[in-house]
This record gives sequence, C-alpha cells and structure tokens, in this order.
Amino acid sequence: MTNSAGSIRTEAGIVFGTADGAELKLDVHRPPTSRGNGACVIELFGGGWVRGHRAGHYDGAFRRFAALGYVCVAPDYRLAPGTKWPGQLEDVKAAVGWVKDNAQRLGIDPAKIVLAGYSAGAQLAMIASADADLGIAACVVYYPANVKRQEDGSNHPLVAAGSSDEGYDDLQPVSHLRAGYPPTFIICGTSDRFHDHVTQLYEKLRGFEVPVELHLLAGQDHIFDRNPEFADISRDWCHQFMDRYVVNPRDYPAYQRPAPVTA
Repeated sequence: MTNSAGSIRTEAGIVFGTADGAELKLDVHRPPTSRGNGACVIELFGGGWVRGHRAGHYDGAFRRFAALGYVCVAPDYRLAPGTKWPGQLEDVKAAVGWVKDNAQRLGIDPAKIVLAGYSAGAQLAMIASADADLGIAACVVYYPANVKRQEDGSNHPLVAAGSSDEGYDDLQPVSHLRAGYPPTFIICGTSDRFHDHVTQLYEKLRGFEVPVELHLLAGQDHIFDRNPEFADISRDWCHQFMDRYVVNPRDYPAYQRPAPVTA
C-alpha cells in the first residue's frame, strides 16, 4: 500500500522476510524528493518486548525524520513471549539486509544507515549496532531499556526458561560495547527508571573513545517524547548528530583564544 502524507511518501506493509511461518513487514517513509540526503534511519519501536507495532505510537517520530531528509524504515520484529531472544535480533538483521539490498530503490547510500530505537527498541538497536558485519554508521537511542530477571527471580518473558545469568548478560547493551562501536546518540529523562543504566552506557562508550552524546532531560520520565515540545527538540538534536557523523561527516576546529590586545 502506498499513500502520501503531505510531501512525505509512505509505502506500508512491505515484506522483508519470514520467520516462524509468518511474514515480517516494514513501512518506508520517504522524504520530499528535493530534500533527500542519502541516509536511512531504521527505527525500532518500543513496548517492553511484549507489545508494539511498526505503525504504532512512534509513527509520528518516523515521519518527523523523513521530513528532514532521511528515508525512514520502520520494521516489525517478533514479540515475547511467543518469540524468545535472539529472535528479535535476527529480525533486525534481516531488516538491515533488506535495506542494503534495496539501497538503490530507496535512493540511499548503504554506508549511511543509522539504527535507532525507543525503549526496548533502543536496547535492541544498541545490541545490533555492535555487529561489525552490519556496518551501521551510527546508533540513535531514546531511553534504552535493560532486561533483567523479574523481581521474584522468575524469567523475563523474552528469555527462555532455564536461562543462565550469562544468557541475561547477552541482553545487556553494555556487554556489547567495544572500541570501534558506531557513533552513538543517547537521550533519556532524569526521572526514567533506566537513567542509571543510560549513564553507564555513556561512560563505557567514552572509555572506548567512541563518539557519543548523552542528553538528559531534567525531570522527564520514560517516553518523554509523547510531549510534542520534547519530541521536536530531541528530533533536532538527533538530526544535528546524524548530519555531522553520517550525512555530511565533518570536524570542527578547536576554539582559538583571541590574542590579547596590546597598546
């Protein structure tokens, strides 16, 4: 299905693979023809791993980035408890492969793919971005989640019964960070339950000398971007980051202190 929302062109329900006998689908939001910048943002929805859809709450975010010139691809991934980890990771890798295979059709440079996500989708984006074979150019995440055992000691719905602590370690984004990780943008509210986790991610990336930005919004909780005011400003920050690391990579000269004025 193809439709147009203003000058943004949308193709919905494109099949990019199959898993467990079902089709995996994605939507493509194309920018106005005159504004395309050759980059693609693959955006992963949130929902605690057990709910959500590619055309759900985050659909507006995808369109906002398309308006700035990015081809935005919103794939589905299988949900828990029906699909256990790492099925979701396999789905994301399939979506990235589809984008690369269709780069010419999409009008993008396959070396300029950004992997982005929200909450559970952000956790997934960070883990997938660590795979050097995917060639992700940058990672952009909003309030990345962190899966742990339930408070009563039982398994999280995403994790297979009997999983070891090492199995849970594989779900921690911090376990996948490394030197050479793609440039990363992280944004989170200071009242978010994942706030401490987010600062740990930032510090570890800094230790690996990965280009990383952390934006903390005072007093904001999880999914702060439901408020249009914060959605707009965070979009602009993301755009500036992606533009200088992916679309038009550049360095900035160091500030030169003016020479003292002499009489």
